[in-house]
Amino acid sequence: MEQTEPIPPKDSLETAVEQKLFPAHDDGSSFTIFRVPAHIREENKKLYEPQLVSIGPYYRGRDALRAMEQHKLRLLRHFLQRAATVPLSDFVRAVRAVERRARCCYSERTSVFDGYFILEFFFKWNRGEPDPLCDVGWGLTLLHSDLLLLENQIPFFVLERLFDTFFRGAVTQDNLVKILLIQLKLNGTVVPRQPLRPEFTGQFDHLLHLLHDKFVPKLEELELPAVTNGSPSPSPPRLLLIPCVSLLREAGVTFRKKRSPRDMFDVTFDRKRGVMELLRIEIHLANLTQLMNLIAFEQSRGTTRRDSGAADELQRAHVVAGQIGAGRLRAPAGWHR
Repeated sequence: MEQTEPIPPKDSLETAVEQKLFPAHDDGSSFTIFRVPAHIREENKKLYEPQLVSIGPYYRGRDALRAMEQHKLRLLRHFLQRAATVPLSDFVRAVRAVERRARCCYSERTSVFDGYFILEFFFKWNRGEPDPLCDVGWGLTLLHSDLLLLENQIPFFVLERLFDTFFRGAVTQDNLVKILLIQLKLNGTVVPRQPLRPEFTGQFDHLLHLLHDKFVPKLEELELPAVTNGSPSPSPPRLLLIPCVSLLREAGVTFRKKRSPRDMFDVTFDRKRGVMELLRIEIHLANLTQLMNLIAFEQSRGTTRRDSGAADELQRAHVVAGQIGAGRLRAPAGWHR
């Protein structure tokens, strides 16, 4: 009988190259949690990097965030105590069931255990239970901000699986969404206080996606600003960036607080008088962070114009821009630092 030659073991370099070229996960088509481009982050890191807690792999291990790891373990214990009737083995199986899929959502390796921390945090927050993280004056604000950073997300299906295991399948995804929305709307900064679409509308990639879907209007929902010149324009005006406030004022435009705006996107411009009326918004680090991460989320998905509601908040006065010429965008009209 003819003997076959033994297959020589692979060279370690060959193995390393194969692992680089053909990784265990896919080619990146399933990535849903992206890095903000470095050239954008470097302009103002505070807008995109967590100040208190790391979620997912991108900031795990950072010295300034390590103190929160003990709080994560503490909230994990509280979560398991809250689910006393559910065996620990059920949660372990739930984690194992989504772990591989979750890792494919990032460009770096991750753990799904942050999902326990997020759920317990929202349980406590929703029920008004005392906790050191929420009782400190700045704790709740920083946590809320950190949980809505583009680079600081965990796949939503992880939260769904853990939530389903906690309630033993007795509730639906709608219940989870409602719990999250209660807190997102109560602590809204840039977004409206009430969801624009309170009903369940589909699958979400993560918490920031949920915020965007529920609170940021789609382009078709944004009516063009009214221009009171006596006759309607025969064709839609061309969309342009808002000139900075100083350029608008130099052109003779004055600003007034709108008495009864439908929402923050309701802008009107009186061409004859040169008066723009809009909602007054106080801009500070928290709501600026939220807005910029919503825009980064839209851009990371290759979002089409119909979905770019957050970016359109920076372009709402396009009628004005068409009349007096677009300048370099520094601060949207009506925003005050």
